[in-house]
Amino acid sequence: MVFFLLNSGFWEAKDTDDHLDAEIQKKIDKGYPLTNTIFEDTRQAVLYQGGQERYRFDLSDQKQLAALLNEFFAHVEPEIDNVHQAVDEFQTQVPELAKRLVEILAAAHQSNKRFQAAFDDFFALCQTALNPNISRAAVDEMLFHHFLQLSMFPILY
Repeated sequence: MVFFLLNSGFWEAKDTDDHLDAEIQKKIDKGYPLTNTIFEDTRQAVLYQGGQERYRFDLSDQKQLAALLNEFFAHVEPEIDNVHQAVDEFQTQVPELAKRLVEILAAAHQSNKRFQAAFDDFFALCQTALNPNISRAAVDEMLFHHFLQLSMFPILY
C-alpha cells in the first residue's frame, strides 16, 4: 500500500497464548493482505511480502528485530516500482515529445492548408466560447497540451 508515496504495510499482533502459524493461516483463509505484512506474538515475527512468507524473526534478538523492521520499511510493491520507472521514463520522453510536437505544429501552421482552416475555425470557437480576446498563441498552447496528453495517454482518448 502507498499513502502519499510512503510505503506501508500491515502489522498483525497476536497473543503469546495463540499458536502463531494457526493464526496466520486463519488470516490467510479470510483473505488478509499479504503484500507487506508482519504477524507477531511478541516472541517471533513472520514477514509476508508479495503474497509469500519471506522471513521468520526471533524478536528477542535485537539484530533480528532490526532486520525485520528494515525489510518491512524497505519493501516496495512491484506496482509502485513500475510507477517510479514510468515516471523516470516520462521525465526523459516528455521533453522529446514536446519538442517534436512544437515542430509539428509550427510546420502545420506554415504549410498545411487543412490544419490552417481547422485552426481558424477552432480559434473562432475559442473566441466565442472562452474569451473574445484570446490569442492565437493561447489556442496553440491548448492544442499543444491536448496533443501532448494524447501522445502520452492514448488510452484516455
